[in-house]
Amino acid sequence: MKSYTKQKHMIAAEAANIVLEKGIDIESAKREACSKFGISDKKKMPKDQEIQALLRERSEIFSYQEIKQEHEIKEISQIAIKAMQLFTDFRPKITGALLDGIYHHGSCIELHLFANTIEEVERQLIDRTIPFELTERKLKAGKNNWEIFYLISFYAGEELIEALIFLSDEPHKNIIDPMSDAPMNRLSLKQFLEFCS
Repeated sequence: MKSYTKQKHMIAAEAANIVLEKGIDIESAKREACSKFGISDKKKMPKDQEIQALLRERSEIFSYQEIKQEHEIKEISQIAIKAMQLFTDFRPKITGALLDGIYHHGSCIELHLFANTIEEVERQLIDRTIPFELTERKLKAGKNNWEIFYLISFYAGEELIEALIFLSDEPHKNIIDPMSDAPMNRLSLKQFLEFCS
């Protein structure tokens, strides 16, 4: 393997790691990986398709080695349903690994909420004395469009729940899946109940 090809593969592998660990988009992960290796020449950077291929390979590995068992998935789905019911006023949609069939030991329950303010979502948790953390996450919300969204994280038992908040004065954008580079699948509570039945 030529040195520059090997270098591209190393950057692609590191970028894939960053996507999985931080949940950021491929382009941001690629820049971070290049910075780590001190690479600024675009010709030495891997293509997005190379990183996507590595992510697909790792998803297949998860499906064999680390994927939750069927009875565990059923339990986690019930936790997700309760979380969606908690946020019913915010038209919750579920997305991520639980829908994609690759929920493994490093996954979390991912929700999308639609609210007028961040505070009203926080109030739902404060009123129930549920500890939570409010952070920001940069995500791809279009072909060449990255935006900052608010993210509320909390635990239900041992399961981490991450709720991405779309404010009502924003269009209801679809977040781009960093693994497929396509809009993420999302289901409403009614649809998810049917999905689980």
